[in-house]
Amino acid sequence: MSAPDVSRIRRARGPDAPRLVELYTELDLHHREAHPEMYSATYAPRDEAWVRETLSDPNVGFFVSEPARGEVSGFARVLEVQTPAGLVLAPRRFGLLDELVVARAARRAGTATALINACEDWSRQRGLPAIEVTVWAFNHEARQFYENREFHPMRHYYRKQLG
Repeated sequence: MSAPDVSRIRRARGPDAPRLVELYTELDLHHREAHPEMYSATYAPRDEAWVRETLSDPNVGFFVSEPARGEVSGFARVLEVQTPAGLVLAPRRFGLLDELVVARAARRAGTATALINACEDWSRQRGLPAIEVTVWAFNHEARQFYENREFHPMRHYYRKQLG
């Protein structure tokens, strides 16, 4: 019996860009299939230059899952957010888990949880008191995943198609 292909989580690097573009395409198409009206008809995948630029942003934590054998199997990107003071709402600082994707073949192995843990650690190290994520309503699997990890719904966003 062979040993399991255990992944390690590390910061994303420039040489990861081609694989990250592939994973972004998987993520984008998943959302586009569910809501084609929300996405450009002339879809252009994110490119390596955009990924590399994001990797250099000091207010972004970009983590990948790297199996013992094989290519990067998933990633998570967390942003440091500072909201302005308003007339009603207080200013807030928090980590925004902006993107999380695990390749289909690597799901249900703890990869997403390990990536979220890395994002939470990054946020704590920056003194951020919370981490937030936005999930499309159609994505029941993701909503359940986050709720199982102590994320709590904060608001509901509704849309009505006219005409």
